[in-house]
Amino acid sequence: QIEWGEVSDDIELESSILKDLAYNLGDHVTNEQTISLIASSIEDSRTKLVWDQEYPVLTYRLDFNRAWATVNAAIENAKIQVEDLNRSESYFYVYYTEDHEAKSGFLGRLLMPNKEAAEESNLFQLRLVTIGDEVHVSVYDTKSRLAEAQISQKLLKVIKKYSS
Repeated sequence: QIEWGEVSDDIELESSILKDLAYNLGDHVTNEQTISLIASSIEDSRTKLVWDQEYPVLTYRLDFNRAWATVNAAIENAKIQVEDLNRSESYFYVYYTEDHEAKSGFLGRLLMPNKEAAEESNLFQLRLVTIGDEVHVSVYDTKSRLAEAQISQKLLKVIKKYSS
């Protein structure tokens, strides 16, 4: 009989093995079977921030339903304010500033000057598009143009951070 210790000898190794196991199970499960959203989002390699020409794109190697749920949860966990969302049209309208982390607290929101003007200029659309076996998330401004690359990259990095 093997006696297992109560404390791990190597937490990183255990974490790596669990991630590999979860993804191996996820890759070999048929469409009729399901795997939890948590198990499918353990591995960072399923979520990548890539550049499509001059603009960043966040890609998820998930089906649309799971990608939508992952992005929705990430937005909520990052405390990004949602103006509007439409699942059938595959978009979120969110307010975001480059210093979002500093302004997401109570004092940051309270002390923000000219809130309406700041919110209007910081409204972005996140579009989810299924391409092959991936879902791509891009950032657009309110005039349906791709948003500035720098702000897009920062927003997508926050979403990626809270996706895992």
